[in-house]
Amino acid sequence: MQYQDLNKLKYLNRDVARLQHRIEELQAFGEGTTSKITGMPSGACRSDKVASAATSLADLEALLKVKLAEVQGELYTLSAFIESIDDPLTRQVFEYTYISGFKSEEIAEHIGGGNTAGSVRVIRHRYLKKMKEAG
Repeated sequence: MQYQDLNKLKYLNRDVARLQHRIEELQAFGEGTTSKITGMPSGACRSDKVASAATSLADLEALLKVKLAEVQGELYTLSAFIESIDDPLTRQVFEYTYISGFKSEEIAEHIGGGNTAGSVRVIRHRYLKKMKEAG
């Protein structure tokens, strides 16, 4: 597994978050278009905007399902790779980094045992270097 592959889950999760945010925006737009009695005639173009938003919403929801399936597949692949790491400390570092998305400081805090953010980065760097030399 290469470095780019390890970070793929992070970027997929960002895609999912972006799509969820866009879906929330469209839902809010749809909820904000209920009829209001103002005494003024309503324009016909408002319903066109609602229809367009509804179509976009359906498309985004379908895309979100595809992305979530990708996330699940990538999570499975990444988990299998991490479980193949012999050293338990290195395995924890990789899990916290690439699955949980923690920063080195957070990982050191979770692991404890006198580990620092620097030592966590060294563990990760050494294992990646060892993988590169072996591959």
